[in-house]
Amino acid sequence: MQTAHLLDFYRGDALNLRNRISRVLPHWSAGVPHYSYILGMHAFGLEECNQYPQAEATGRKALELQPRDGWAVHAVVHVLEMQGRVDEGIDWLESREVGWPLGRGFQAFARGRYPEAIDPIEPVRDTRPPVRRQSPSAICLP
Repeated sequence: MQTAHLLDFYRGDALNLRNRISRVLPHWSAGVPHYSYILGMHAFGLEECNQYPQAEATGRKALELQPRDGWAVHAVVHVLEMQGRVDEGIDWLESREVGWPLGRGFQAFARGRYPEAIDPIEPVRDTRPPVRRQSPSAICLP
């Protein structure tokens, strides 16, 4: 499922990001190993199809089962962003930092320390404060 989901993601196929998982979801339950990851992928597909309330609920349910589920985190953060809940999204994402995958590179990127994120082995000492709490209109191109 993950391979097919990634193919849909890289092809920009939002409908299959949602529908492929929707077709298998009835065959999974909380008792099946890795169910949380199916929910996380489903949450992301829902978000990509603008079904924000369902995406947020599904993503949060996945995270209750597996706090390190990257697809679920990704989906919930996108929902918060798309609904203009930027401060809530930043606070929520920071509260989940303990479960962030990929170590320092991802953490540096999320904090706006881009040179360090690109080369986490030899981090660049960036003395600028991290990019933080900009309104959506401040970060959009004219």
